[in-house]
Amino acid sequence: MYTAQILKRNALPLRYDSDNTRLLYTPQQGLHRSCNSVEDNEKDMTDNIQITKDSIEQTYCLLHQKWRIYLHSTMEWQKDDIEYAVAQYVESMNKALYTALSAGNDRFLLSHTTFASDMPKAVETLEHMMAQEHP
Repeated sequence: MYTAQILKRNALPLRYDSDNTRLLYTPQQGLHRSCNSVEDNEKDMTDNIQITKDSIEQTYCLLHQKWRIYLHSTMEWQKDDIEYAVAQYVESMNKALYTALSAGNDRFLLSHTTFASDMPKAVETLEHMMAQEHP
């Protein structure tokens, strides 16, 4: 289980609850250790939101599957159905995780015009988050 808070600079601070190691996730650098002391980290972690390993994996599985079908589909109605299904999932997904994926773009994965470019970014970000989960 992770504790997370969204920062203004589109970074998501994460820490392992078991050993209080602080990790910081940014789209540019991925998951990396913070240089701040534990005391500074605790001051930064006011309005905490949970991001679990399961929520990352669940979101990855759904988006990866939908992206692979969307990518190879030649039927516009099927692509529209996938966009609708992803939009429905986004409405109920972990808000902190969505913020980390969207990097502040409130229409991320929700706009028909940018959906085809948003999906691979989301899948790639989730892959990085899973790979760097235990640096």
